[in-house]
Amino acid sequence: MKESKGFTLLEMICVVFLLGLMGSMVIGSLPDPNKEIAREHEKIIFALRKTAERAQLEGKIFGLRILTGGWEIQVLSRRVEKSDDRKSGDLIPGYRWQTAKRGLLKMHYRLPEQVELTIDVDGVSHSSAEPGDIPHPPQILFLPGGEVTDFTLSLSSRETAGEEREANSVFTFSRADLLLSEGRTQ
Repeated sequence: MKESKGFTLLEMICVVFLLGLMGSMVIGSLPDPNKEIAREHEKIIFALRKTAERAQLEGKIFGLRILTGGWEIQVLSRRVEKSDDRKSGDLIPGYRWQTAKRGLLKMHYRLPEQVELTIDVDGVSHSSAEPGDIPHPPQILFLPGGEVTDFTLSLSSRETAGEEREANSVFTFSRADLLLSEGRTQ
C-alpha cells in the first residue's frame, strides 16, 4: 500500500467551496449605502404622506424640520405659558412648534451616518449635514386644507473622511410627487 502525500482532488474542491461560501457571507453582511438610502427614502416618503393626511384629518398645521443628522415632524400647538404671547419666531402669536407624536413616540428620526438629506424650498437649501441645531420653524408645511409647501427633497450618500466620492444613487421627491401619489393635481 502506497503512502499518500498531499490532498485529494475532492478535499481541494471542498476547501475551495467552503472558502467561497464564507466569502459570500462576509460580503453579503457588509452594509450597502444604496440600500440604506433607499430604505431612508421610503421612510421619509411614508412619513410625508401620513403627515399630509394627518394635517387634513386633525385640522392642524404640521411641518418637517431638518436637523443635524436627522429630521423630525412637528405640529403647531397652543402655548400653555401666559408670560409672553409674542415670542420671537412664532408663526402665529400664542402658538409654538413641538415635535409631533405618534402614540407615545416622538416623530424624531436619525439618519444613518453616511446618508445626507437635503431639502430645497424657494431656492434655499437645508441639509442634515449642516452643523448645529439652531431652533427654526419647519422647512415644509402641511396645512389642514391639503396645501403643502413647494419643495424638493434629496437623499444621497455622504462621503466620510479619507474616502473618495463615487457615483452614488440619489433619490429625489417633490411636492408634485406627493400630490400625485394622493391622486390630486397641482
